Amino acid sequence: MHESIDAAYARWREGDIDGFLALFPDDAAFTVPGSTRVSGTHDKASFRRVLEHVVAVTRAGRYRSELVTTYEAPEGTMLVFDNVVVVDGAERTYCSVHEWAVRDGTPCGWTLYVREYDLFSRVWS
Repeated sequence: MHESIDAAYARWREGDIDGFLALFPDDAAFTVPGSTRVSGTHDKASFRRVLEHVVAVTRAGRYRSELVTTYEAPEGTMLVFDNVVVVDGAERTYCSVHEWAVRDGTPCGWTLYVREYDLFSRVWS
């Protein structure tokens, strides 16, 4: 599973949204907390719009993520990130966890958890 997730994040960073989403079955669920423009429980079609927005913000130089650590188990993988964002011209950081749920060796869901929600909300609203 480790190689698949590494490949997925490489696709995400490259802006290859189709490649990223191809790793998930059609009934996969993607969950982003809160009430921002990217929040909600998404199917693949609506998560595509989330990823398009994240890629655009990344390409504009206002967002980058740095992997801190991972934890793998048969049921899935958790990845901890420091997320660096530009707010009012200054870089600020919030921590997030990406949970990959796995069924029969295949990713079936992705959930985001955020520690500094106020900053997350300000950036992604």
